[in-house]
Amino acid sequence: MRLDNFLATYGQVSRRKARELTIAGNVQVNGEVVNEPGITINPDKDTIILNGKTIKPEKDFIYIALNKPKGYVTTTVDSHGEKTVLDLLSKELTTKYRLFPVGRLDKFSEGLVLITNDGELTNKITHPRYEVEKEYIVTIKGKVDKNLPAKLIKGIELDDGISKFDNILIIKSDKTTTTLKILMHEGKKHQIRRMLGAVNLPVLRLKRVRIGNLVMENLIPSKYTILKTKPQ
Repeated sequence: MRLDNFLATYGQVSRRKARELTIAGNVQVNGEVVNEPGITINPDKDTIILNGKTIKPEKDFIYIALNKPKGYVTTTVDSHGEKTVLDLLSKELTTKYRLFPVGRLDKFSEGLVLITNDGELTNKITHPRYEVEKEYIVTIKGKVDKNLPAKLIKGIELDDGISKFDNILIIKSDKTTTTLKILMHEGKKHQIRRMLGAVNLPVLRLKRVRIGNLVMENLIPSKYTILKTKPQ
């Protein structure tokens, strides 16, 4: 696991802050100061110290599926005072466990969010190389040209490189809007909105309904359930 990912997962700091602290010399690995945030560490064997405090991975894992409504951000603490998805959980859960949301879902998007204290699973789900598929139902303004799905699957250039969908299907369409099913394993910031915006199709509603084998079923907005088994 990357050092900055480990610190962001278990050290209760953002990934950016984890990088800054590491570069500034505030992190030790096995008794030695390290300045490279991207080094690989073994959480089960290495001793990681941040600002004089030993950071240890959780052992008592918990997995929570939440139906996120609009208006909440998927972070543990927001520097701008926004409401986070952790605010929707009971105090009992947030006090007992060091929880964090897995992956991104922006403030104006809805749907399935996985919340856990399992850093290894978080890395597996969020890193593109593991190709964990996510499914979204997206309503856009306008109609989709018949050649556009192939173009978006092949990939288009954004300001941070080529972005692509694994698949895109038209569910329904009327005179002013189109509803799409989008499958993807990438997870760049605002990726769906940016890709569709780049082809002049503004997103009106975005809802995630699946992460890997975890499907959101019978959960009303703002409600959650504790899963009996570990998602894959």
